[in-house]
Amino acid sequence: MFQGRLRAPDLSAPVDVEAHIARLPADATSKGMFFNALLDRASGHASRGELLLRAGLPATTRLVAFRDYPMAANMRLTVEVARLLYPREPLGRALNELGRVAVAAFQESHLGRIFLDSLELDPETLFRAAPRIYNALFNFGRISYEPVGHRHGRFTVRGMPIFIETFQVGSMESVLKLTRSVGTITVALDSLSDGTVDVCWR
Repeated sequence: MFQGRLRAPDLSAPVDVEAHIARLPADATSKGMFFNALLDRASGHASRGELLLRAGLPATTRLVAFRDYPMAANMRLTVEVARLLYPREPLGRALNELGRVAVAAFQESHLGRIFLDSLELDPETLFRAAPRIYNALFNFGRISYEPVGHRHGRFTVRGMPIFIETFQVGSMESVLKLTRSVGTITVALDSLSDGTVDVCWR
């Protein structure tokens, strides 16, 4: 019954950005390092101040890596950067492409080095560590992971409307790329903020 709900991510489907943001808790935050990574990616496409304004922040905002900033602004910035970098793609596919570089960006950060340098670079180890990373960096929702077979695991997401089907699937694809693995990712979403992401690899 559960397996029947799993399907391939639909990256061409419309993405209702404001509906995602509306599901965030009022105090939801993200770390400054994620904003800086996005701004670095968009360097040369738009000015830092312009992008901050589009995200709903003052153009002169100084983003400190480990300081908390509104998650809504992070999501708006993510969308703006995705559209800039992949202007010919549907927004869902653009978010997915941006998510595919997320792990590499995290790996280059100070916190990423603390988390990842001590881990073996294989999918199972990194997927097991992912909830600890998410739950340390975001002050809302929960992500859990369980192995369900050989080279097969499953994430459960609750209360995190952070583009699960697009950006987050892309970040899991980036783990497979980092570990030189080939895999299949399917989703079963209950809402924009709740669902299951199933990963098989070889």
